[in-house]
Amino acid sequence: MASNPVMRKLEAFVKAMGGDEWIFDMIKEGLGVKRIAARTDLPGHGSVSRSFLYNWRDKSPERQASWRRAMQEGAHALAEDAGDYMDDLPEEPTSAQVAKAKGQAEHRKWLAAKRNKEAYGDGPAVLVNVLGAGELHLDALRQLEHMNPQLALPEGECEVLSEETA
Repeated sequence: MASNPVMRKLEAFVKAMGGDEWIFDMIKEGLGVKRIAARTDLPGHGSVSRSFLYNWRDKSPERQASWRRAMQEGAHALAEDAGDYMDDLPEEPTSAQVAKAKGQAEHRKWLAAKRNKEAYGDGPAVLVNVLGAGELHLDALRQLEHMNPQLALPEGECEVLSEETA
């Protein structure tokens, strides 16, 4: 049992609400830690802070693992909610209403991507290096020069044409 009296109250409250799954279910529904913490109502204390809820989570490796799984599952709810913001706009929305709904939807999509990179995150960044034909030819000549110095062009005989003069 926890030595901190508030932590003991939180443990008892969570148990009375159905156990750890009570919290994990809220995470799976897409609720943030601040809102979950606000739903705690400890006798003589009221709600707890986010950091206190994180401390509760960190008391057990099993809780930490369940928390991570709940966060990943909760990403689906966040992604679904993102579309609701746009769907819930009035028939003829103002530009401010559209901007707000778009911002809320983008934030939900971002949260979903952070909580479940596999399902909603961007793939790995792809670096594309675009070279012109002249650059490729010069690189090939330089490589040949390193392999066989007799093939090297004399100084000044290699002219690079720019895209404008080609």
